[in-house]
Amino acid sequence: MPPCHNHNGNSACGGLIREDGKLLKGFTLRISPGNPLIAELKGVITGLEIAFTMKPGNIEVDIDSKEAFDLITLRCPADHPNVELVRQIFSLVSQNWNVSFNLIMRESNCCADALAKRSHSMPDLVFDSEIVPNFLVQFLKNDVMGITTPRLV
Repeated sequence: MPPCHNHNGNSACGGLIREDGKLLKGFTLRISPGNPLIAELKGVITGLEIAFTMKPGNIEVDIDSKEAFDLITLRCPADHPNVELVRQIFSLVSQNWNVSFNLIMRESNCCADALAKRSHSMPDLVFDSEIVPNFLVQFLKNDVMGITTPRLV
C-alpha cells in the first residue's frame, strides 16, 4: 500500500486498494513536515481508513519499509516517537475485519511508489478505477504484465 518519498524535509505517500489485482481505489497524501517513517505509517492509516469504508472481510497491507513493518508487526516501544501512529493502526486493525501485513520489496510496489513521488506536486486525492491519474496508467499496465523495476545496488 504505502511507499513514501521525502523531498526537502516534507514527505508524501501513496497507495492502492485492490481486490484480486484489480484497482478499486488509490490515494496520495503530503505530510509536511515529516520523515519517511511518518509517511509510511500515515500511508498505512490512510489506506486502512479508505479500505474500511469499503467493508472488506479480509485485507492485506503490503509495506516496503522494514522499519514500519517491524513497528506494526513486532512491538512498538511505548517511548517511540511514532507510537501514537502505530496505536492508530492497531485501532483500525481491531475493527471487524482480518488484516495482515506483508513486507515486500519496493520494486514490486511501483504504482504506490510513483504515487508517493508525485504527491509532492499534486493535491492530496482519493481516486477510483474510473479516474486514474494519467502518470499512473503505465505503471498499472506494467503491474498487470508482471514487469518490475530492477533494484540498483
